[in-house]
Amino acid sequence: MPKPGAHRILAGLKQHEQPDPMMRAPGVDRIEQHLAFPAPQSREGWRRLVDDALKQTPCVYHRNLEISSLYAWLYLRHPKLFKWAGMAAFASHHARVALRPLALHKNEAGAVPIHEARERFGMTHIDRVRQVNNAIFEDIFWAHLAYDGTEEGFARTAAMLKDAPHGMGMLEGFAVIEEGRRQNDPDRVWEGNVKLLWHEQAAVVQPRFDTFSRGFARTFSMLANINFEASGWRERAGFFTSFYGHMVLRQMPLLWTTKRPPRLTRLDHRWRWVERAVVPRFRKLDEWGRVEPKLKHILAESRRYHETTFCEAGDLPSA
Repeated sequence: MPKPGAHRILAGLKQHEQPDPMMRAPGVDRIEQHLAFPAPQSREGWRRLVDDALKQTPCVYHRNLEISSLYAWLYLRHPKLFKWAGMAAFASHHARVALRPLALHKNEAGAVPIHEARERFGMTHIDRVRQVNNAIFEDIFWAHLAYDGTEEGFARTAAMLKDAPHGMGMLEGFAVIEEGRRQNDPDRVWEGNVKLLWHEQAAVVQPRFDTFSRGFARTFSMLANINFEASGWRERAGFFTSFYGHMVLRQMPLLWTTKRPPRLTRLDHRWRWVERAVVPRFRKLDEWGRVEPKLKHILAESRRYHETTFCEAGDLPSA
């Protein structure tokens, strides 16, 4: 039975629930169970709450699917507010492709000795892609959950972010989103979400990308793309974007200025692609009402693998 002080938050979670089971992510039930107790009063408390929802994840692939589906769940709860979460769901889902090489070194027991995989060419850097994805989730998912698109939630989140490392960048983004919510201004909501995106790229992603070797950075840059799960050649043509192609065809002045070939690991190069190509395509997809069915597909895949032995416990570290 919920303890005093939990009813308001738990009711807030249930208020936005949809009867359609496709809107549910596997980890949501565990999050709601924890919210049946008094709400966390600190960043660490909210992070533990979210981490507990993922602890039963047996391997890196399950964890990636759950992270992707929880982002999708956030967007579907507040599609008018949580644009960043929608983009993150697609990006996290797409990142799973980069993790597949880690599974090439299973031993006879079917497990992957991660220390051996890291010693092989490229495996250390591929593992860092996984670490980047996890770090982004740990940094910002809890804040979306604490905010939950309400004035009370924003005040709670703002109080916890004021003294957090790099917290002011995140707080600025949520403040603009909240302003847009109160004023019913979609452009301000988008502005706030882009600020969150910049915060993640500059404060969380860049320090980790700086550790990539030159060779891996080159390959990573040439392969980077996103299509937002487009189907059919017409939709793919409209929503597919390649980092390398965009930089060479559309951003030659920046390349001349920096005197460097396209590098996804460079913040200025990556942000130009994100700001000029990725965000506009997602915004168009969002305005056309095509995000929801595609995120439901991610949720369905997550639930399907969640109940299987897709990989055995201990295959890969989820953290």
